[in-house]
Amino acid sequence: MAEKFVIRVKDSDEIGRDDLIATKLLKMSQISFSSADSDVGFLPTFGPSYIPMYGGPREYTEVSNKYEDLNKGDEEGIAYRGRLLVELFSNMGEADPNLKNKSAVTQTESDEVMSNLRRHRYHLFTSFDTGNMIREKESQVEFEVSIGEYGNSLSANGNPHPSTTQPCNAVYDGTHYYFMPWSSSKPAVILHSEWEDVEFRAETYTSSQQ
Repeated sequence: MAEKFVIRVKDSDEIGRDDLIATKLLKMSQISFSSADSDVGFLPTFGPSYIPMYGGPREYTEVSNKYEDLNKGDEEGIAYRGRLLVELFSNMGEADPNLKNKSAVTQTESDEVMSNLRRHRYHLFTSFDTGNMIREKESQVEFEVSIGEYGNSLSANGNPHPSTTQPCNAVYDGTHYYFMPWSSSKPAVILHSEWEDVEFRAETYTSSQQ
């Protein structure tokens, strides 16, 4: 059996090849269990649950750069790409032929379901204390706070509220790096977001642990 289940997301280019923009690895040890000492265990099973996808910086470059490993999953990504609703289950023997006839969910069906889901509002307050060991020195530096598309300044569906600190120039620390001259005036960001109600899952998990 393979040790990892790999999910890759590519963009769609009209000219040239589609580029890899995000990778997620699901370890079989996390979604399955087997024991040589007993018959207790279960085959790979996951979800249905959302998997957030992250990759390299969102800024476009024409040449390969050092952040490509973030898109390959070799290192943890830093820029949000989207999320996938995934369900995985396994069975011994031949595959169920009825599963091959399942059609894709249309965007209209997806929008109808999403609009009727119960949602909760969440508020994230972030305060920045220090910013140091910065190499950027020729342009102003700002920090962005985001959860998914909320706060993502490059997303058309992002949060309309400010999600970045006030841009300012870093100051040389006299050795090798630069730092943010925040002094006693610390920047703060408040981010508002809405997500599906998943309390029933948390309650089930909590009950099973008692």
